[in-house]
Amino acid sequence: MDEANKGLLFGALALIFLQIGCKNETGRRIFEEPKSGCLKQVIPNQFLVQWEDGQISLEYGSSKEQFEKEFVEAHLDQIKIVEQDYQIKIPLNIKSELSIQNSSNKQDPLWGVHNINVEEAWDQNVKGSYMNAQGNEEHIIVAVLDDGMDIFHKKLRSQIAYNLGEQGLDENGNNKSSNGKDDDNNGYVDDFAGYNFAQNSNIVNDTSSHGTHVSGIIAAKHDEFSSDVIGVAPAAKILPLDFMSNGGGSISAAVDAIDYAEMMGARIINASWGGSQCSSILEEKINSLSSKNILFVAAAGNESQDIDHQFVYPASFDAPSLIVVGSVEYDFYMAGHSNFGENHVDIFAPGEGIMSTLDSRTKRVDGNMTGTSMAAPFVSGALALLWSANPDATANEIKSALLSGVYNDDFYNNSSRGRLNVGAALGSL
Repeated sequence: MDEANKGLLFGALALIFLQIGCKNETGRRIFEEPKSGCLKQVIPNQFLVQWEDGQISLEYGSSKEQFEKEFVEAHLDQIKIVEQDYQIKIPLNIKSELSIQNSSNKQDPLWGVHNINVEEAWDQNVKGSYMNAQGNEEHIIVAVLDDGMDIFHKKLRSQIAYNLGEQGLDENGNNKSSNGKDDDNNGYVDDFAGYNFAQNSNIVNDTSSHGTHVSGIIAAKHDEFSSDVIGVAPAAKILPLDFMSNGGGSISAAVDAIDYAEMMGARIINASWGGSQCSSILEEKINSLSSKNILFVAAAGNESQDIDHQFVYPASFDAPSLIVVGSVEYDFYMAGHSNFGENHVDIFAPGEGIMSTLDSRTKRVDGNMTGTSMAAPFVSGALALLWSANPDATANEIKSALLSGVYNDDFYNNSSRGRLNVGAALGSL
């Protein structure tokens, strides 16, 4: 074969290699091609790599073709899956309101917390913490994967899962929370109150009040001087994990945040966000939580659709650790905005005109929001209560109790045929 024909042959082989994607020696495809509905969510030149040892890393390339040829081919035997990084969004059709209107509960701004039978738990002093064998109080940690949180809010500043390894003074007399060092050697610098994975920083300021609102529903402080906002689990602690900037984040940042939540001892992860089924790595990460005794609570979404057929993720994943929450209105009918599904939605909770905390840099420190983003944290708070009542229970046992003890209604289109009833769930534990 002459040199010209050899050049044509090698060029054709290279083209075939790029067209079919990289495969390892077993012939298994390891580069996941974007699904048709995911192309607009691709983050150019960012790639998630899941290695054979289970580690996940974010890598960069000048193009997909260059990354396949120069990085993937060089590490082919060590890589399990490669996929492009994708955007994640907070649902755009959540309503923010300043007052509840046209409802039978309009005289009660806290109608949501007052209609989940949570007082039955509080009356038994079940509030989100317990005494360990050494006689010390342990707080159930709920990680809030969102767009940040106002950690200085008067209702939330005492409710944070602060990192003691980044508190106090270092050997030079500098504050560990701001000395630019990883004092506790956990891989993150100055992470005294959660972490910002979108900007690789310890500043978790909220950008839309969404994460602050979600956090207040879960664990806003109760006090005798103010009853404007009260959390479901006031003795639980919030771990603020910011992985979004201006309403959008990435799969890679979400995966890092989930790993961090596990490392910092969270038992519950609240995810009031969603998107298309673009990432098999995210699905596998959520699936892995069941073996680590962690529950992942996802909002069902606000498209008014059956997600058994029109999928929304992470809500439509099939994972034993996953609890998917739709929402009800003031009259306890399923909310018009809420997604539903007999297989993929587990339970409903209040999600219309919910009063909770807002970023205190805004004109108001509390206000109403609507959406399944608000329903999910009611369930996250309830799970914290259940786990504090029985801290040795498994994630499966906690989930089973939650879904066994509900306000039943055969018209509710979810797997439990019910909405949140904390007292009954506590009785089922």
